[in-house]
Amino acid sequence: MRGDESAYAALGLRPGAPRAQVDEAYRRLIKQFHPDRTGGDGGRAAEINRAYTLLRRDLPAAAPYRSVPVHVRPMPKRRRRSRAGWLLIIAICAGIGVYAAQLERRAPVVLSGGWPDAPTPLRIGGSFDEPLHGAVVDNAIRNASQFHLAGDSDGAVEYSRNCYQKVRAKPNLALFDACAAFDESTIVLGADSPDTMGRFEGSAVLGRQLAAARAISNDMLGADSRLHQIRSRVELALLPRIDEAAARPPD
Repeated sequence: MRGDESAYAALGLRPGAPRAQVDEAYRRLIKQFHPDRTGGDGGRAAEINRAYTLLRRDLPAAAPYRSVPVHVRPMPKRRRRSRAGWLLIIAICAGIGVYAAQLERRAPVVLSGGWPDAPTPLRIGGSFDEPLHGAVVDNAIRNASQFHLAGDSDGAVEYSRNCYQKVRAKPNLALFDACAAFDESTIVLGADSPDTMGRFEGSAVLGRQLAAARAISNDMLGADSRLHQIRSRVELALLPRIDEAAARPPD
C-alpha cells in the first residue's frame, strides 16, 4: 500500500486514496486549520503538513497539475531565471516577510559572525528551551529557496556542511536554528527530486542535527523539541505556498 495509514487518517482519507483526493483534502484542511486564520490550530496544521509531505512522496501528481513541489530546471549561473521561477520564489518569500526583489541572482553565501536578521546577538551555548530565532529561521528558508530556484544541489550541500561546521566550532543556538531550518527547507522544496533527497535523506539530516545539538547541550529531549518547532515553522511557511503555485495550470 502506498503512503502511510496514519498520514491518510490525518487527512481524513482511506488508505490508498488517489493523489487528487489527497491534494483536495490537504488544500481544504490547511485553509481551515492554518494558524493565521481565525480559529486555526498550529498543531493540527503541522500534522496536516507532515501527512501531506509523506503522501506526496509516494503518490504521482494528479493530472493536469504539476508535481508538488514545483521543479525548477538547473540553469547556468549567469542566465536569467524564468518568469515562472521568479513567481514561485516571490510567493514563498512573501509569506516570511522577505522582499524578494532584493534577492541576488547567485546562491547565498554562508554568513560569518552575526546574522543581520537575528533579533539578538549570537551567544555561546544556551538552553534548547529558549525561543527560536525566528528571523534566522526565516532567512534560512529564503536561502534554501534560492538554492532550489538555481537548481544548485551541490551548493546546498556545501552550505549545509559549512553551517554545521560553524556550529561545532562555535556552538550557539542561532546557528543551530539556521542549519536545521535550512536542511528542513531543502527537504520540503526538493521532496520530488531524487538528487536532492539522496543528499538530504531524512536519517542523515537528523544525524547532522543531533551531532550539532550535542555540541551545545546534552539535553537531547530539548533538542528534539526544538527541531520539531523548526520543522513545523518551515512546513507552515513553505508547503501551502508551494501547493498554491503547483495547483495553477501551466502557462
